[in-house]
Amino acid sequence: MKKFMLVVLLFAGVLTAQAQTDQGSLMVGGGLSFSSSTFKSGTTTSDPVTSFSITPRVGYFIADRFVAGLQLGYSTANYNLFDDDEDEGNTRALSIGPYVRYFVPFGEDKFAFYVQGDFLYGTARFKPEGTSTDPDPIQTINVGISPGFTFFPAEKLGIDLQLSGFQFENSSIGDGNTKSSSTDISFGIESLSPSIGVNLFF
Repeated sequence: MKKFMLVVLLFAGVLTAQAQTDQGSLMVGGGLSFSSSTFKSGTTTSDPVTSFSITPRVGYFIADRFVAGLQLGYSTANYNLFDDDEDEGNTRALSIGPYVRYFVPFGEDKFAFYVQGDFLYGTARFKPEGTSTDPDPIQTINVGISPGFTFFPAEKLGIDLQLSGFQFENSSIGDGNTKSSSTDISFGIESLSPSIGVNLFF
C-alpha cells in the first residue's frame, strides 16, 4: 500500500510539473541580476562598475512548453572610471518589449532547460557626478538570446537561473545633425552576469 501511494504521489508530481508549461497556462514573475566589471585603458584598470536590474514579466503559453509575453526592465549602474570626473556618475534605464521562451523538461520534469529571446526598447540617462542638470535621454534597442534553467520545487512555482547569452544593443542620443549612435555586441563567454528569477504558473 505504501509503495502504491508513493507511485501515485510521484506520478501526480510529474503531471503537475507538465501542466505548468501546457498550452493555455499563464506565467507571471520576473528576474533580478547584479554584475560588477572593470575596464582597461592601456595599463590602467578602472574601478568596478556595478549594475543592478529587475525585470518583471507576464506570459501566455501559446503552445506546450512555448510561452510568449511582455516584460519591463529597470536597471541602474554606478561608474567611477580611472579617477576621472568625466567618467564618474550613474546610469538609469527603463525598457519594455516582448519575449519568448521555450522549455525542454528533464529530470522527471522537475527541471527544465530553456532558451529565451528578448526585444527591448527603452531610454537611459547618464548623469555625471556633481552635475545638477539632466542630460539628454539615450534611446536603446536591445536584442538578446539567453539560455537558462528552471527548477519546479512545488505546484505553480518555478525558480530560474538565466545565464548571459548573445546580446545586441544599439544606443543613440540627440537628433538631426547632433545625433550620435553606437552598437555593442557581446556573448556570455565574455562576462558572467547570471540572473535569478521566480515565476508563478496559473
